[in-house]
Amino acid sequence: MLDGVLSCLVERHDWRIAAFAILACVFSLGIALLLSERARRLSPRARRAYTLSAPLVGGLGVWTTHFIAMLSYDIGVEVRYDALQTFLSLVIVAAAFWIGMQLHLIGPADAKLRRRWGLVAAVAVTTGVAAMHFVGMDAMRLSGAVLTWNAPRVGLAVAGGLVLFSTVVFLPPLGRWKQLAAATALTASGVAWLHFIAMTAVSLTPAPGVILPSDAASALVVALWIGLGVTLTVVVAAFFTGMIWWSRRSVLGQLLEAVHAMPDGVSVYDADDRLILWNQRYSEIAPHLQGVLRPGVTFREVLEAGIRSGVYPDIVGREDAWIEERLACRRIATAPREIKVADRWLRVQDRPTVGGGAVTVCSDISDLKRDAAALAEARDTANAANRAKSRFLANMSHEIRTPLNGVIGVAQALTRTKLSQHQQEMLELIQSSSRTLQTLLSDILDLARVESGRLELKEEPLDLARTVEEAALLYAAAARDKGCSSLSRSRLRRSVGFMATPSA
Repeated sequence: MLDGVLSCLVERHDWRIAAFAILACVFSLGIALLLSERARRLSPRARRAYTLSAPLVGGLGVWTTHFIAMLSYDIGVEVRYDALQTFLSLVIVAAAFWIGMQLHLIGPADAKLRRRWGLVAAVAVTTGVAAMHFVGMDAMRLSGAVLTWNAPRVGLAVAGGLVLFSTVVFLPPLGRWKQLAAATALTASGVAWLHFIAMTAVSLTPAPGVILPSDAASALVVALWIGLGVTLTVVVAAFFTGMIWWSRRSVLGQLLEAVHAMPDGVSVYDADDRLILWNQRYSEIAPHLQGVLRPGVTFREVLEAGIRSGVYPDIVGREDAWIEERLACRRIATAPREIKVADRWLRVQDRPTVGGGAVTVCSDISDLKRDAAALAEARDTANAANRAKSRFLANMSHEIRTPLNGVIGVAQALTRTKLSQHQQEMLELIQSSSRTLQTLLSDILDLARVESGRLELKEEPLDLARTVEEAALLYAAAARDKGCSSLSRSRLRRSVGFMATPSA
């Protein structure tokens, strides 16, 4: 079989025209895959133009590849082509590519299910390419001969094409352009395999009664059709490739404008830790780097420039260790760190990118540091004032307790003398008021404990009846002065006990 393939390629094909056919196939399929991948990244409404252009470019490319290869094929007799069947073969392959693209776009997010949909798309495309090939071959009109086919070789041609198309679905992640190149190579190989293996399956059988129809297209007309197809493929590919380039350039321009407008300093480094771009704010935050910032400078060189400028006072004596620490932290997502740079405080955060690079974001937090220092100073001042207040209250309560103790002592001495009923009541009022005042002084001393949250309430036995009577005595004198009588009654028995906080 290998001898038959080589014989078909070497003896029956003009290698120069066949090579041009392969180049046309690679170019068109590469553009079609690029447009298809672009469509997958867009919304359903925005991808409409791509869902039409990608199948058209792919279908035209495969169709022109087939007929360019047929022009290089020397069959030994005069050949013409049926125009309707030739056009039908183009419609078939373009429709197959459209179906395959739709299956690719609507595939689920799950990787395994997506591969199944991809295999279905590969079957659809292989079927379309095979149908285009055999419909195109059937469009041939020969003088005095007919074509016959070797079925096993036809099956081998279709099966091999299906395997190559299906392999695209199982490509590992290789990076964007490597993935595109591998997919283009596999699909172009699938088309070439199907075409050239199928051509080894055809044989010419003499048929003297077969004559060429007058309305069939000659090889020159087919060449014109091919030229039109190649031109249309190039125009569509150039238009949409230009659209993609313009769109990306526009988006990149808008992104750069947004980066330069950011209030924080931003610098972007590639996988080799070389500077790619930075915004104006980054230059303002780090004026010591004015002579260093340029595309291609490494992050280590940026750090070393700062050390030479003396803007890192906190790392004196451990410069090398600090550089290694900064380089090690750039490749992992860590919390922001605060660094003093000259007279500024910067919050610096390094974030790794998918491609192995890093983005450094610097925020000037000098104002926040000054505000924090002012707040700390105000807090310390307030604490000092609070301590002074507590000392004042303690001293004041001590000064008040001295005469109060004298009053309490005199009242206690008077209880031992002979007093009238009215005088005894007045003396009890003095004693009750003294105890109340003494309790208030204790509460003043407890104020500091209240503010610090350390005051604890404790319950003690309370004589409620006596408390009510003492409260009534406070107003008895004022009532008598106004000609009123005060009376307090309590039905509570002395044996009834209550628990309460004495200072409440």
